[in-house]
Amino acid sequence: MSLLDDVSIVVTPNGYKAGELYAVIPVPTEGAELVTNGDFATDSDWTKLSNTTISGGKANFSNAGSVSLYQDIGVSSGLVKATFSVTDYTSGSLKIYVGGYAIGTSLIEATSVGDYSVVMNTTSGNGNIIFGSINNFTGSIDNVSVKADTSADMDVTRATAATRVDENGLVNYAEIVGGEEITNGDFATDTDWNKGTGITIGSGVALFTSVSSGLQLSQSSTSAVSGKTYKISYEIKTRTEGAFSASIGGALSLNQNSALGVYTEYLTATGAGIFYIRSRGTTSGSIDNVSVKEVTRDNVPRIDYTGGGCPHILAEPQRTNLVTYSEDFSQYNLSGFVAPIESGYLAPDGTNSAYKVTGVIGSSSIYLPSVSSMTATKSIYARTVSGTGTTRLLSYYGNTNNTFTLTEEWQRFELTGSIVTGGTNFYAVDFRSLTTTLSELIIWGGQAEEASYATSYIPTSGSTVTRNKDVFTRDGISSLINSTEGCVFGEGNFAESNSSSYNYFASLSDGTVNNRLEIRQTSSNVQFLWRVATYQSQISTSGVDVGSNFKFAVNYSSANIKFYVNGNLIDTINTPTLWSANTLNRLAFDDGAGGNCFYGNMKQLQVYDTALTDNQLIQLTGESGTHFFESYAEMASALTYTIQ
Repeated sequence: MSLLDDVSIVVTPNGYKAGELYAVIPVPTEGAELVTNGDFATDSDWTKLSNTTISGGKANFSNAGSVSLYQDIGVSSGLVKATFSVTDYTSGSLKIYVGGYAIGTSLIEATSVGDYSVVMNTTSGNGNIIFGSINNFTGSIDNVSVKADTSADMDVTRATAATRVDENGLVNYAEIVGGEEITNGDFATDTDWNKGTGITIGSGVALFTSVSSGLQLSQSSTSAVSGKTYKISYEIKTRTEGAFSASIGGALSLNQNSALGVYTEYLTATGAGIFYIRSRGTTSGSIDNVSVKEVTRDNVPRIDYTGGGCPHILAEPQRTNLVTYSEDFSQYNLSGFVAPIESGYLAPDGTNSAYKVTGVIGSSSIYLPSVSSMTATKSIYARTVSGTGTTRLLSYYGNTNNTFTLTEEWQRFELTGSIVTGGTNFYAVDFRSLTTTLSELIIWGGQAEEASYATSYIPTSGSTVTRNKDVFTRDGISSLINSTEGCVFGEGNFAESNSSSYNYFASLSDGTVNNRLEIRQTSSNVQFLWRVATYQSQISTSGVDVGSNFKFAVNYSSANIKFYVNGNLIDTINTPTLWSANTLNRLAFDDGAGGNCFYGNMKQLQVYDTALTDNQLIQLTGESGTHFFESYAEMASALTYTIQ
């Protein structure tokens, strides 16, 4: 029998979209339709308020009020999937609530014509589906549907962009790239583009001939939305003078590109506006392969490949990069340098944004002044131009712990201590030591955080930048959790190997701390905690390296609770107090009630709806070749058997 026969939830570094990390198991299914007359074929079944009518197969709103349209669908607590279409739109916005207006939560706000879909955790409220108007919504809707949802996909909240290491080892933002918004970006025809004086289209390119500075090639059908980020790329095919820059929604690129090749950059619109390619100086040349795609970065789960091999789900606390220029080292002070620093070197993010610095051993340093004074962990990416050597990074030369060995491969170096050493300066490189053997190196990605360890890279360009914490939750899934018998299995590591406060790996709960099963870090140990109303018990390990990958399993039934870590039974609680059926309805990477979020790397999490055997628990949590064998040949080799 496969262990997967009894598994009810499997969460791994798998597929995702903005705001959601997909579970591998279960495959999402939908229940029966709960809405009557969702196509508005008749003027019935719905209660209409405040300037709302039903006619022409639609529900019509004209300056509608805060509660406009509702129907009692008898929904109880649990997950539901609600969908509807905005068929006509004039102004305002429309929100949908399921399970009670005062209690229910609306996760979407309709502001244009289109199809809308959302999964909600309902309550035992009044059982209604309600449409509520914001700013006097005027428009029409159709095709309203509400069905029970059985998915275990995790809701992801961060509300800021965040970087990760991708499968190619490059540092980049976790993002969702939308569809192409440019028409005729290959200039196959002389259409779709607005051309300034001196700009023509022909032979598959847009040709600039002595175009005055600031004149544009634009496409009015590509309109930006304020606050959204766009991925823009184009290729310079020929050029004899001047340069090119992109602009969208009031955001003008600071780059003036002149060398031949493909250029890719991200711009965040500051208002509504069309897309331009601008001439910078009198410009002559040609461009091709123009592309504009909307990019979503907020709330995108991070599937991280740091260290290579299999990926993990990356979860981190809120952090601020105090270094205001993380990549532009031309903004730094140069002390004792005999040559300027050089830009244009290949960086860990795949762009040519790294700098080469050349100094004099015993006298040179490069630093950014006026970094906020506090105890911090500083970090920077660095490599040699060639060979291997040593230099001092990240702090004033009087320190004794800031000498690092560099190779030709990019490495990220970290140093924890007072940032005020040597003043409030952030030292990227300090050659002022006789132990330094390097006089030149390549650097990128300076960072300082008020914490005891470094987190993922936070790019800055002129000001500090804050990345919010990652939050992973799934509510309303009592049907997928057996409160009286089951098993929770996980694999990963904590971000900090010896934390003074609790760091929670995962929990099953009823949304409170009164009923919960959780795995957490306490100091340098892994601890299991069991809470049923006023009853509480816990089991702790010793000697487990929580900063490195480990596996755990909590197995519970009316007979006992068993806690396994890395193939070993830690302890047993006999005849435990259990929850009543359907008590547990929430899976989260926190303490069960939304606090103390998990920070670290998670490779997998599984929830079983039945208790497992000891052999199965050893198989789940052990290491291949040590605690169990995947084949007879593997066992024979490990135990030095002779195969006859």
